[in-house]
Amino acid sequence: MLWTLGNHRMRIRLNRRSKPRRDLSWRLRIPLLIMAAFWGILILRNIEIAVFRHESFRALAVDNQTAKLHVRESRGNIYDRTGEALSWNIPTSSIFAIPDSISNHEMTAIKLAAACDIPSSTLLERFNKHTKFCWVDRAITLEEKDRVQQMNLGWVYITAEQKRGYRNGNDWLYLLGGTDIDGRGIGGVELAFDKYLQGQDKEIRVNRDRKGRKFDLDGSYASIQDGGDNIILTIDANLQDILCQKLKAGVEEFQAKGAFGVFLGVGTSEILAMGQYFPENVSATRNVVISDVYEPGSTYKLVTVAAALNSGKYTPSTIIDCQGGKFCIGPKCITDAHKMGCVTLRKAVEYSSNVAATKMSFKLGRDAIYRMMIDFGFDTRTGIELPGESAGQIHDPETWSELEQAAVSFGNGLTVTALQLANAYAAVGAGGELYRPYLLKTIVSPQGEIIKENKPTKVRRVISPQTAATMMEFFGVVVDSGTAVQAKIDGLKIAGKTGTSRKVIPGGGGYSDDKFYSSFVGFYPADNPVILGYIVFDEPTVKRMGGSTAAPVFRDILKEYFCSSKRLLEKNEIGFDPRLDLCSAEGADSSSVQPVANFARELGTPSPGADKLSEQIKGKPLRNAIFLLRHEGYEVEIEGDSGIVLECYPINDGETQKYFIKCG
Repeated sequence: MLWTLGNHRMRIRLNRRSKPRRDLSWRLRIPLLIMAAFWGILILRNIEIAVFRHESFRALAVDNQTAKLHVRESRGNIYDRTGEALSWNIPTSSIFAIPDSISNHEMTAIKLAAACDIPSSTLLERFNKHTKFCWVDRAITLEEKDRVQQMNLGWVYITAEQKRGYRNGNDWLYLLGGTDIDGRGIGGVELAFDKYLQGQDKEIRVNRDRKGRKFDLDGSYASIQDGGDNIILTIDANLQDILCQKLKAGVEEFQAKGAFGVFLGVGTSEILAMGQYFPENVSATRNVVISDVYEPGSTYKLVTVAAALNSGKYTPSTIIDCQGGKFCIGPKCITDAHKMGCVTLRKAVEYSSNVAATKMSFKLGRDAIYRMMIDFGFDTRTGIELPGESAGQIHDPETWSELEQAAVSFGNGLTVTALQLANAYAAVGAGGELYRPYLLKTIVSPQGEIIKENKPTKVRRVISPQTAATMMEFFGVVVDSGTAVQAKIDGLKIAGKTGTSRKVIPGGGGYSDDKFYSSFVGFYPADNPVILGYIVFDEPTVKRMGGSTAAPVFRDILKEYFCSSKRLLEKNEIGFDPRLDLCSAEGADSSSVQPVANFARELGTPSPGADKLSEQIKGKPLRNAIFLLRHEGYEVEIEGDSGIVLECYPINDGETQKYFIKCG
């Protein structure tokens, strides 16, 4: 019993010892399992973050620690056909802030408002609306920049930007256009070629330092100087300057409301100059030459005379009865400034007879006149690259009354643009072939590669070469002894046609008795024209006829152009001739003038000490100088890596054409 009992007790004692061991084992396992699950989940989460979602979390971290600043690379420059800069970039500065890091918005806004002349309420509104980044002021002055720097405000920074500079300030905005605060084109050439001129958008991140006190740029801003393509126009800046100056002088002399004009290359229709001057009431960005329409008057007789000669029904010696300068259609009478009886067609054109134009129109019929209008490019846009071009208006010929048909024959009852009319005359000078006007000559990359190069584009043949030659003969007589004698330049052969038209009274009140458009279109040289100019005065009061206003202005422009540059125009080219001496010797024999090589070819054989290209490049920024030289086909050897060109001269190593540039 006892043994048994002892054994029993012993078993009992053993059982009591084994049971606690089993309880302890489970108590240990449960925490271990929980800890293993926790660490497993943590490891899996880290793997997910580090491997599968690495990029998204990295982007989130960068976004929380930085602010984005979107900037655009440098905009390309705009040059004239000779390499003269017309539009370029000017360094400037702008102020930005990181509002969510500014502790006191109101105080910061008050201080910035005092420095930048911006209402503090405006700045507060910006701070509250754009928490990560906001502009405070753009293109600030040096004085504003100094004031803000001296304040040393936290989370307010000054960054480098660029603004646009233009030759002659804002005088040519109607042609070159402009850019907005972000450097995008908003008019003229700047808008027309914006996709080439503008650089690429770049994103710059502004980073917090370890102490959270300041930001610095990540280095991408250094490449902002690499930018858009450069645009070379067909414009001759020298001729453009002279045109604008003479238009202004003419407006003052003739007490006109305004004036506008355009010069084209004959046989190419490239735009050599396009100018206007209006003291008031015309926006500086509105290009009157392509956007404004008007009734042209007698210069439009081009259409009637061309249709008459091209039909074969008229010759230069055909007799037309001008009836003493008066021809009535019902109660309305067509009149001439010069009273003539029976005269030849040549004489009728010489003295710009409205009666003769009316009779030719009636004989040819309205359809023939209308077809000639359309063939010359009227009632449709020319296709010039600039925005805002108008098409003009010609009414359906089926609706013309006899009086309306008569009016159309001498340039009333329809509207045109100055560019349309000039281009129609250029077609006559080109032997009867109409070309599309163009302004873009070349697009060149910052590395000097030619991206696009424009060539003359023929639209159609309008009249026969014989008709064109006869009309040019007529236009020569107009200048020699007709209504445009004031356009003559001794020693040079000029051809042209005058025009004077009454302005329409707004609201359908007929024609004004004292408000006129006075115009002249001229060619040089008369026998084989290479350049054409069209000048129009709006409401001249001292003198009103085109022959006494626009014609002498054309003469003065052409003469000063030759005197200032000694430059003649060949078809497609600009040349030099030192024998042309109109300025010191009136009456020079124009038959001895022989235009020579084009601008680029003339520069292709430079001579040390007398190199025109070197003189042109000295003083220019290095980037512009490299562009000009590479555009002309030269290799460049450079001493120095930035700044302004101090020295420039050609190097002849017997194999390549090269220029040496020293800058500093």
